[in-house]
Amino acid sequence: MFKASGHNHLKCIKKTRRPHFPIWGEEFSVILPETHEEGARRVAEKIREAIERLEIPQAGSKIYQWATISLGTATMVPTKYTPSLNLVASADKALYQAKQDGRNCVRSYVEYK
Repeated sequence: MFKASGHNHLKCIKKTRRPHFPIWGEEFSVILPETHEEGARRVAEKIREAIERLEIPQAGSKIYQWATISLGTATMVPTKYTPSLNLVASADKALYQAKQDGRNCVRSYVEYK
């Protein structure tokens, strides 16, 4: 799964043919069943690159000339003891790390035990 935030994200997501659902505002999630961490990262990076290639002008931005997208990925093996909201929370943490790291990037949530 990954969460993302960015302008005009749905054009790109529709091309991926992956299940997705909006969260709020410009945030959305994509569910990637039976996908490991590296696979989720690759899909997220492809989406990031596709948004960047659209070259949608971002008026007023002092950071980027074009609209960009920040993405956070997280993976889990579900059990009856693991709430699905844990996955959403982990992807959310990774998304906000991507934003803190300067935006227009992909970050993965890794739970250290």
